[in-house]
Amino acid sequence: MEESKEALRKNGLGVCAISYDSPEVLRKIAQEKNLTIPLLSDQGSRIIRAFHTMDTSVAPDNPAYGVPLHGSYVVNADGIVEMKLFEKNAGHSSGIVLTRLFGSPLNTHEKLVKLNYMTLRYYASANAITADDPLHLTIEVSLNDNVHMYAPQGGGEVSSLTWDMDMQEGVSSQPVEYPPPHGTTLPWVQEEIPIYQGTFRITRKVTIPLDIRKFANLLNTDGDLAITGTLRYQACDDQTCYLPQTVPLAWKVKINSLPILQ
Repeated sequence: MEESKEALRKNGLGVCAISYDSPEVLRKIAQEKNLTIPLLSDQGSRIIRAFHTMDTSVAPDNPAYGVPLHGSYVVNADGIVEMKLFEKNAGHSSGIVLTRLFGSPLNTHEKLVKLNYMTLRYYASANAITADDPLHLTIEVSLNDNVHMYAPQGGGEVSSLTWDMDMQEGVSSQPVEYPPPHGTTLPWVQEEIPIYQGTFRITRKVTIPLDIRKFANLLNTDGDLAITGTLRYQACDDQTCYLPQTVPLAWKVKINSLPILQ
């Protein structure tokens, strides 16, 4: 979070970290890593237990007993938790927190695509990653007034919104996270169907391999990782459904360090 604290502050957020370590240990960590964000000591894990975030897989006789699961909370000025982001075996970077809250973080690249019936903005949760880091990709769709598209749950004879990733050896992507659609009944359809209108975001998580033999083949000539895919959709208004369209997508991510070949 240290490297993105300014982006967080520009979005009106302060940042701190809570650990089960003693103040002395945290002071040493801050000095060694040049950290300036507040590090809060929760010796005895009272706060960690209260938030039900203690790693219960650690035995009481283990020196690491009391350690929390890695994750992030977003708390408003009234002390109310507005969002929590936890994922098994992985923490959430501030870039991912910013992406979930505000769209593209101030410190990540963004691409803008203007189409006949909508505008696309798409971006990643970080500009640079290391192997096996989670990377969240986001597509923000802004439909023109009186335009809708069908959600993946169904569109009958009309093409539903689909986000496909190109096959890249070793790269794994999770299913797309879609927002809840709106239910509507159109004049030519007798049953309620799910659609999207206005502005909405869809996201998916991608991880890259630790195996350098697979990893190296994914890099472009600049040594960056290029992740590609397509977004297929069909835009409709109250009178017409237009021809389905496919939009190519490409994310470029800097690699901090290559994994070591064992």
